[in-house]
Amino acid sequence: ILIACEDEANIEHLAERLQIDYEFSVSDRLSELLPELDSYLALASAPRAPRGYGVARLELTTLEWVDAEHDRAVGFYRYDAYGRPTYRLVAGQDETYKVDLAIGAWVALSRWGENKLRYVEDDVNGTLAVPVATPLPTLHARAAALCSGLAPGRVGHALWYRNVPRRVAERIARSLDQTLLEG
Repeated sequence: ILIACEDEANIEHLAERLQIDYEFSVSDRLSELLPELDSYLALASAPRAPRGYGVARLELTTLEWVDAEHDRAVGFYRYDAYGRPTYRLVAGQDETYKVDLAIGAWVALSRWGENKLRYVEDDVNGTLAVPVATPLPTLHARAAALCSGLAPGRVGHALWYRNVPRRVAERIARSLDQTLLEG
């Protein structure tokens, strides 16, 4: 339930009297609970992708998909399967994970050393800029979007989440094993 008021203390007092939980900032609270990338991988172990599909590897420096002859090397791969693409993260000879685009891209960026999250300081809070090619995982995107209540806007090759407090941006970055880039 959303209740608007002129003084936050009144809402806190009402919540106490009604003996209900109260959160001033849902985005702040959600950002405290974001899972680490390894927790996603714990549930995603899978065999290598079947042969016969077109395969491309995500080039982490440019964030472009490059056609690949095979998927035997470590990396993040996209397979042109029937319907929509499927993804596998190949982390070693016997370590393969079936993941979605967001999880696979951020794990690859984390494991192989690329920082891609930018934070632009504004008057009050800031803007979290995320490459379009590597969308945030669902919970992370929700935490960022709840800061303003709006979907991110696209600016060039980035999604801009506005009105994000630095502490929320840092928690998102930390859970994705990223260091925020400034500007």
